[in-house]
Amino acid sequence: RFDMQKLRPKAVTLAWSHHPAITGAIPDLQAAFDAGAALLARDDDGPGNAGVDDDVPIHLEFFIVKARSATFPQPYDAVRYHTITDLDNLQELRGARFSNIKIVSYISIAIPGLASWEPIGYGTPCQPGIVLLASAAGDAGVVTHEYGHTSGLPHRGDNRSGVFDCEIDNPGNPGDPRVLMRNSAPAGPEINERERSCLTNWAPETWSE
Repeated sequence: RFDMQKLRPKAVTLAWSHHPAITGAIPDLQAAFDAGAALLARDDDGPGNAGVDDDVPIHLEFFIVKARSATFPQPYDAVRYHTITDLDNLQELRGARFSNIKIVSYISIAIPGLASWEPIGYGTPCQPGIVLLASAAGDAGVVTHEYGHTSGLPHRGDNRSGVFDCEIDNPGNPGDPRVLMRNSAPAGPEINERERSCLTNWAPETWSE
């Protein structure tokens, strides 16, 4: 009934840096990603059913290194990239190639007609850049959730295939507290086969200019 396969973990190298205005200790990003990888390696459902709510294991090994620019270079050392209140600034910082992971102190974006959007992390499908709050950068669920976005995963329940080059449709319950790609924090550890395929096929570029 069961077929055993020997698989090598997929290696992922990401570089990180922080805004120079952050003077306190930065959380141990390597430990956070290691803990996230350990959670994703578990299969809590047994043999599985190949459904959208199934939980399958994936074996990732993260190497989190300090970027050549350990703190943000100009012009990203400006206050507007430390306490971010403008969506354009957030997107510019995410896409800057001096590091994959940028650590900041505060994000609050005003959305017309809605309450302010205050994410603890920000990633865009198929792009290797992530922005994290310093207060959340040590959370295994947060860091792996944002890495999931970079690999092409939208939130569970979002059907957006083709919006970005590597993005897939991701059917399922968007509020399920068990899943990594739920649409609100905290993230759980579970992924399904569709999500595993996306994570396995993504080969992020290490940014460290």
